[in-house]
Amino acid sequence: MPGTDFYSVAAERTQSTGLRNLLQQLASRAETLAGLQRELQEAIMRNREVRTGKPVRFSKKAKKTIREFEQDAREASQGLSERVAKLSDESLLRIALTSERQQLSMEEQLYATFHEDDKKAANRVLEFRRKTIDVIERYVEGSEFKGSVTIKHVQS
Repeated sequence: MPGTDFYSVAAERTQSTGLRNLLQQLASRAETLAGLQRELQEAIMRNREVRTGKPVRFSKKAKKTIREFEQDAREASQGLSERVAKLSDESLLRIALTSERQQLSMEEQLYATFHEDDKKAANRVLEFRRKTIDVIERYVEGSEFKGSVTIKHVQS
């Protein structure tokens, strides 16, 4: 999933000034989104403590899984600059849009299963991601990429 690192590296590599500005904006939005996701995690933990009357404690297995996810994320970001350097501006834009759409779809399904008291924070994440997709689509509509990057997502 593109995040701050992808968007920042892509902004350095792009030839298009307009796309560079968009990617810098997306890097900033990715930082804001990370904050919203942290707030969601904190809300879930607070709400669970209220429901159960006990503090949240991660099992050894859960802690191990979290460490593995973090390690996987570090490994995935290695060589990012080299991979991004091989991509065209059009490809960078497609990756950004496709990834945001995929993340939104996944999160909508996941958050639909959340406890009602967690959904307010989850909906803030979803709305922020929808706005990010809108920002990308509006850029495409007014750019040299109009017609080569599909902006309307077709539901399957």
